[in-house]
Amino acid sequence: MGFSAYLCSGSVAGCDGAQGMHPRPKGSAHASPGRANVHRRAKRQAAGGRAICTPLRVTFDFSRVDSNTRSSAQKAYVKELITRAGNWLTAALKVRRVAGNLIVSTEYDTQGKPIGCGEDIPEVPLWYATEGVANTDVLIFVLSEVGDESHSCSAGGGVLAYASHCRQDALDRPVVGFIQMCPDFHEPTVAYAQYDGDNSVIYTVSDEPKTAHQKDEDFHTALHEIMHILGMSETLFLFFRDANGTPLTQRCPALPNPLRSEIVAGISDNAGNSLYWLTKKATA
Repeated sequence: MGFSAYLCSGSVAGCDGAQGMHPRPKGSAHASPGRANVHRRAKRQAAGGRAICTPLRVTFDFSRVDSNTRSSAQKAYVKELITRAGNWLTAALKVRRVAGNLIVSTEYDTQGKPIGCGEDIPEVPLWYATEGVANTDVLIFVLSEVGDESHSCSAGGGVLAYASHCRQDALDRPVVGFIQMCPDFHEPTVAYAQYDGDNSVIYTVSDEPKTAHQKDEDFHTALHEIMHILGMSETLFLFFRDANGTPLTQRCPALPNPLRSEIVAGISDNAGNSLYWLTKKATA
């Protein structure tokens, strides 16, 4: 499967001791993908030329959680959910490891302004571009905030969480992303929906502790959203490669980014288990 180019799944020939997972894809908010100059080609074993796959190392940046105005209990709960999801993914997934520190490349828009990590992270801290972060294969910024009425986590929005990647490495693997855990739904206590006079929904956090089942649902929400960052999103499907590292999406030499080609149709292979895209070649 194309997913194997990102994560060394069990279906990949040529990766030692690999494990796989098959989460159910779901729509997500997507930032424009960038490129991170962080990935060196995987080392090859002398015998057989197999890629060395090691457990996924995830680093979470909780600085925006620490600085928000929510209660200490809410902050601790979000950190607990995200850390648990990260530990689960480390145990389940293997990748071709980043050599050295993960350096987040500085990307610029058409007006020359630095590109952050989605609308919620307008600027990536400078030290990630200069010093990088050690022992990391993917860096994820964590937020749990409510914005104005246009914000997806605004009161009455009904959004549990959302996430996206914002940088990829030289072989298209997502290496940086963000996750927003909408705080009204991620308190250690239950939130109830109420309706005001114009029938708008307002969620009120109660003092009722969540059950173990409700906490497990919150954990799976976090896990689901992080999977969007790692590759399970309609934006990243276009960057899938086969087990040999060959792009599954037709690439125009002048415009190697498949997002810049016009998509004609999406189809599965004969076995029905791999997504391919037919594209028109862009003209130079």
